[in-house]
Parts: sequence; structure tokens; C-alpha cells
Amino acid sequence: WDPHGNGDALAVSRAGEVHILDWRTDTSVPNGNVESFLAHRLGLCDMDYNPNKPYVLATAGRDGLLKFWDLRAAKHPLLVSRGGHSHWVSQIKYNPFHDQLVLTTGTDSISNLWRISTISSAPLLTMHDDDDKLSETSAANVRVSRHEHSEAVYGASWGAADAWIYACVGYDGKFVLNHVPSKEKYKILL
Repeated sequence: WDPHGNGDALAVSRAGEVHILDWRTDTSVPNGNVESFLAHRLGLCDMDYNPNKPYVLATAGRDGLLKFWDLRAAKHPLLVSRGGHSHWVSQIKYNPFHDQLVLTTGTDSISNLWRISTISSAPLLTMHDDDDKLSETSAANVRVSRHEHSEAVYGASWGAADAWIYACVGYDGKFVLNHVPSKEKYKILL
């Protein structure tokens, strides 16, 4: 369900496609207005709405890619992130408070913490030492890659009481609790 609406829009997936069911425009249609687009050619494993920025959806695919979409114009993704997983990305989760942080898990036994600031609700700005101009930070990249599981990692969740804590669970039965590094935390807060 879209967290920015009143329960009147829903994203579902089927065979690599994302279907947006929207009852905002015409409530007389039982299934809602449907718009769809191909998100991942090899199949889609998970998706998550940006909690702070309306119309932005993140998808995780069997192609090992993360894609970020503006649902108002979903012909092409806003951003494609690669290199964090060598196999399926099984889950993707936005941090509920700081949408620059995205957590992914994969069947390659890795969990990744990404900083995706360029398309967040509050892009990070940095000062370059060689000049006094502000610029947006680089594109999405893996900030912390965890190799603590011996088999596929299927579950991830952000802490409800602390925005800087996250947990992952794998097929090997391990439950791993981690935190966002202080360096990343201060870049977001300051």
C-alpha cells in the first residue's frame, strides 16, 4: 500500500512487472485503474515505497539490481544500482526516517546498507576542498556490505525504536543485528 495515500493505491508485482492499482481517480472500477511497467526482466523479488517522498518506489530483482522509480513517469527508472549483489536481491527496505538509507538482502548471502542520497527527500550536500561550491554527493553506493551469513539472506528490518539499527535473518538460521556506522549517521544529521 502507498504510505502517502488513504489506502487508495497499491503496488503489486507479477512476472517482473509492477502493477499500480489506483482507486483515487475512479472509485467505480472494482480493481482500480491499473498502470504497469516492466521493472526487472528476470523477475521481481521485492519492492518498497519511499516513506518520505511520494511516488517513489524501489524494486529488487532477480537480475541483482536495485531500481528506483517515479510512479508518475515509470518508463525509465530514476536510478539503477548495481554491484552490491551477485545474485538475486531478495529484499529491499527503506529506512523509515532517513530515506537516504536503503537495506538490501540477497541470495548471495550478503546484506548491504546503501546510501542513496541523490533521489531522497533530503539529498546530502558536500563541500569540496578545492572549491567553495556545494554539490550533490555521488550516486548510490554500498556503504556497508555484511558477509555474516553462510546462505541466502531473506529477511531484513529496521529498528522500530532506533532509526540507526537494522537486523537481517538468513536461511542458515542466523539473526544478525547491526547499526549504521557513525560516519554515515553524521553525514545525514549534520
